Amino acid sequence: MAWNSSFLILLASLYLMDFSTAKTPCKTKVSVPGMALKGFVFKKVPVTAPHMCDITCEKDTICQSYHYIIGEKSCELNTRTKEARPENFQPDDLRFYMGRVGGRRSIPELPALSCQEIKLSEGEDSISKKYWLDPTNVGSSKLVYCDMKLGGKSAYQEQNYFTQCLVYLYTSLLSNFFTLSQFFLSINFQSDIDECKGINNVCDKNANCSNTVGFYNCTCKEGFTGDGHSCSDIDECRGNHSCYKNAECKNTLGSHVCECLAGYTGNGQNCTDIDECKSSNDVCDKNANYSNTVGFYNCTCKEGFTGDGHSCSDIDECKGSNTVCDVNANCTNTEGSHNCTCNEGYIGDGKSCQVMFASVEECQSYSSLTSVDRKSTIPKAGSALCDNSLPHGWYRFQGAAGTKMPTTCPPTHRCTADISSWLNGVHPTVAEGQVNRQVCFHWSSNCCRWSTYIQVRNCGSYYVYYFSGVPTCNTRYCSTE
Repeated sequence: MAWNSSFLILLASLYLMDFSTAKTPCKTKVSVPGMALKGFVFKKVPVTAPHMCDITCEKDTICQSYHYIIGEKSCELNTRTKEARPENFQPDDLRFYMGRVGGRRSIPELPALSCQEIKLSEGEDSISKKYWLDPTNVGSSKLVYCDMKLGGKSAYQEQNYFTQCLVYLYTSLLSNFFTLSQFFLSINFQSDIDECKGINNVCDKNANCSNTVGFYNCTCKEGFTGDGHSCSDIDECRGNHSCYKNAECKNTLGSHVCECLAGYTGNGQNCTDIDECKSSNDVCDKNANYSNTVGFYNCTCKEGFTGDGHSCSDIDECKGSNTVCDVNANCTNTEGSHNCTCNEGYIGDGKSCQVMFASVEECQSYSSLTSVDRKSTIPKAGSALCDNSLPHGWYRFQGAAGTKMPTTCPPTHRCTADISSWLNGVHPTVAEGQVNRQVCFHWSSNCCRWSTYIQVRNCGSYYVYYFSGVPTCNTRYCSTE
């Protein structure tokens, strides 16, 4: 809205003097055109109107005074006042000095050098209490009690305060009329500027701008950090985050996403194991077995198949070294298995085939030896028996006599004889047919004192022996289980 000249003069008078609250000659609230406090500027801020300098200083706890640079439309914020540093208060035609309107606080980030400095800056408004000081100016703040009654102003100074302030203000207004004119013209007699609209917006693109009367605020959006004028993305995936332990955290601009790892399902903040063996996803071959594990699964080809479990092919057990059938059997491959069938003339399960002995005479025509006294474990009792009268022919041990001859040397005086016998060698296989073997006779600590040769045949489930007498008397052919 438009302001008339009378109103502006009244506003300037009240703004510069503030007599209703001042207690010292034109204290820090007094503005001084054409002067500047040198060496204490800590921040430079662009503004659209002079009154925004005061708002900016009020919002910054470190700011004690400021300059309005007329030609640039910007503010310089100071860490001290002209009262505290009069030696640094120097002429500057381009600047307009103003003390902070609101009360200043003692903070550890901005310690004074002495109690006297605080006294000079605050004047009679200062009260005795603890203040933050750094007497050595080395960056080490201490909370120290200051007695402000010492070094106070005289009664004469109190009485002449009002006159001194009027003279100072009058002189300043006359000598700096042109500067003050520029100050009021810069206001441009306009209503509040909305700094958040269009090209006026000085906030970062990732910040929210909130307009206030004569000022504005920039606040970084959620997921960003900074002062609002400059905002950078926060990487939520560094350190602690909301993603589940079995999920991957992926940073995005201003946010992040959580994705469950392979083998898990969920929203990333809660992930549960997928049982691939129960799902409809046929990830294993039809000829493979599933085994679920936490976060994963295994596929293993079934017996008779080969592959990685995802793809299984039949093993041809009838080819090469794979065959497990007897040499006298026929192998037929099937999916995942095989069949073994004994060839004609052989009997068995195919993995072991024996000759059918219907055509082998000795396996059909033999004499049976069934007496238990032929066992090599039976000691002689009474008179010794002898096989010197045993007819020549094929014999088979059966019944109580056992099934075959022993192949290790038995003690003497066994088999109801003085001289016991044993087969010196192994029994033949079916395929070997009829073989010759040595029979030894044990006597006088000599396991083979006498010997003879016999024929032996493996008839599949039993053995037959061709005996043709013994080399000496009191000797028998012994048996075992």
